[in-house]
Amino acid sequence: MKKGNILIWALSLVIALVLWGYVAFYVNPEGDKRVSGIPVEFRNEGALTQRDLMLVGGGDATVDVLFIGKIQNLANVSRDTVTAVVDLRNVTTAGETSMTFVLEGAVIPFLTSVNPLQSVVTVTTDRRASKFVDVRLDFAGEVSEGFMLDPAEFNPARIQVSGPSKEIDAVHEAVVRYEPPDPLSRSVIDAPFDYALYAEDGRHIESVHISKDSANVWLTLPVNMVKTVPLVVDFIEGGGLTEALVDVDIEPRSVLIAGDPALLEWINQIQIAQINLAPMLDEFAESVVIPYPDGVKNLDYIDEARVSVVSRAPKKEILATNIIIQGLVLPEDHTHNLITTSLSVTLRGPEEDLSRIEPNNVRATVDFTGVEITAAGRQRRNAQIVIDGFDSLGAIDMGYEVTIEVVPVEEEP
Repeated sequence: MKKGNILIWALSLVIALVLWGYVAFYVNPEGDKRVSGIPVEFRNEGALTQRDLMLVGGGDATVDVLFIGKIQNLANVSRDTVTAVVDLRNVTTAGETSMTFVLEGAVIPFLTSVNPLQSVVTVTTDRRASKFVDVRLDFAGEVSEGFMLDPAEFNPARIQVSGPSKEIDAVHEAVVRYEPPDPLSRSVIDAPFDYALYAEDGRHIESVHISKDSANVWLTLPVNMVKTVPLVVDFIEGGGLTEALVDVDIEPRSVLIAGDPALLEWINQIQIAQINLAPMLDEFAESVVIPYPDGVKNLDYIDEARVSVVSRAPKKEILATNIIIQGLVLPEDHTHNLITTSLSVTLRGPEEDLSRIEPNNVRATVDFTGVEITAAGRQRRNAQIVIDGFDSLGAIDMGYEVTIEVVPVEEEP
């Protein structure tokens, strides 16, 4: 093709394009355009709040519209330039409502006609409700051997949930799921956790319409040591009776306790009673309250223990005539006479020593120190039994008493 012909062909093409554009935009400017999925904008939602209502359905509604107008104007029509507006002031009751809408957009006044392919959109409202639900722990871990969990504590312990009444009515509790990587042997103190809402039947409730007054809760989970410790009694030896000469029975013998590891580490037994052996005759039996230390939990729920003590020590009765009066201060010209001249004393101890002891090895000492005597008359005081030469023996403390009579000297026989 010759060079001149090429130029003629190119010029013809340009002229054709110009003529087509002229026809398209000036001679025949009208056209139509269908736009689907134009978003719906809800206005005056505060009117629902004033009526104690809230929007729960239709918030993602869209409309389809057929636009007619000049082609160059239709080019500016899209989902981003046109909005369908719904005024919620007209909603007065809960439930489904068919709402008309108005199309807005800067390009609309320049179009020949706007033809929605639907006349209404459906919205759903519900009554707004609010209530408090308890927080519960779902512990999905393990506890180290010899330890146990105490009930979890939460801050806050209750969550306020608000939203559509149908959804709020179904909410039963807020659950914190905790799955530690290792078995627990120490307490969790004030650790933040998120939580989920659940219905009473265990169904997980998740809704964009439900609001909560706290995004997190703080968990305190006490971990206690568990320990079995024996119950023991303490003896005050006397009266010839030692711990080696008694049989002791405690029921129960031990109890299961729990508490802070720092506390239980030092508790290896619980003393439930202190028993004075001096006045005990052959046996002692009594129920005593178990004094659990502060901070210790009684896992057996046993509050009392039965203590039985039986003596295995031999006894011997002996008549003591050696009565010694000490610290006696009498009025002037007065003296005293012994009314009690002998005491029957019960001795206790090894059989071999009991067989060798004599009355002269036993004396009764009566101390009147500090007793003010101002006139004649009888005086009674407790006597302390002293055994000479036999350290292994003792007198059962039976409350031995000695009586004297104070008389004027001239009346002395």
